[in-house]
Amino acid sequence: TLLTEMNVAVGLYASSSPTCTAASVTSTEWSTVINVAGRQRMLSQKMSKEFLLVAWNYEVATSKTNMAATIAEFDTAFGKLMYGSTSSSIPAPPTQGVADQLVVVKGLWTSFKVLLENNVNNTGNTTILAAVATDSVPLLTEANKAVTEYVNAATAAGASVPGTVVNVAGRQRMLSQRMSKEALLVALNVDATTTRATLQSTLDLFSTSHTGLLEGSTSLGLPGTTNACILQQMKTVTDLYGQMGPILSNISNGTTPTKAMLNQIASLNPTLLTEMNRAVTLYAAGGCIADHSPHSPVSPSPIVRPSPIDLNFTESSGAPRPRPGFIALALIALHVAWATQVLMC
Repeated sequence: TLLTEMNVAVGLYASSSPTCTAASVTSTEWSTVINVAGRQRMLSQKMSKEFLLVAWNYEVATSKTNMAATIAEFDTAFGKLMYGSTSSSIPAPPTQGVADQLVVVKGLWTSFKVLLENNVNNTGNTTILAAVATDSVPLLTEANKAVTEYVNAATAAGASVPGTVVNVAGRQRMLSQRMSKEALLVALNVDATTTRATLQSTLDLFSTSHTGLLEGSTSLGLPGTTNACILQQMKTVTDLYGQMGPILSNISNGTTPTKAMLNQIASLNPTLLTEMNRAVTLYAAGGCIADHSPHSPVSPSPIVRPSPIDLNFTESSGAPRPRPGFIALALIALHVAWATQVLMC
């Protein structure tokens, strides 16, 4: 069998116009590959944030170690996306569109990885900081396009793929890292005026998405959350963002970041990411097991075909803008909804 399959591969290499029949991809594989591809967006922003933490002189040794681990995680996952991994339930690129987009990401990733690794001990160089700020954006954008290609491929194949709710919830992980990265860029005076505006847009999108996940949003295609277990977990996210959001909002509105402010952001940010990741897991599972504990392991439930969603990192022109920085109204609504749901359990 190995000889036969390798012979087929040789024939494809030799052909000027190779064609093949797309391999059968299971629902589990579609779900896994879309989740892993989506996670790459977050990792691109997380490693950038960690590089900037070194520049800010925040727990330098730990920040360097964390950045190296994040780079390794991106690298390993990208290799699986590019070539497939049976043990991880990740198929090789199922369409030419996916393959072509991954090649684009590979080019950007190769140069960005070198930029970070070669300059982590040279973070005082303003040119390097500007390059990190600039180059992290196209990597994020093109990684997102790869997710879109996977979703399109799954839909064309008639597969069940994660829905709009999971995509929006998953995007929140990336935004949690991006907002921290942007606050650090302001502190390091890297195009501070433009970065403040970008930070405000990131905060607005996080707030709009968070409120939409909880209360529903026609413009985002979100039905709202009624499951008690997910509401409990989202309350944890709300409380954490309620601490971090106002600090970030003040920075976006012109306050000069202090060491105490940035230290608090750096301390809260990893926990916010962890708790939002738990929420994504619960959204993907449709809730949690019988004990209603959001921190208990959950078993996957069937996933649904997504409705159309704009996965770009900007709000649609018709979407209402929330109050900047944090989500007090959403917190009130969450407490009411959560209490009502618990009483009904």
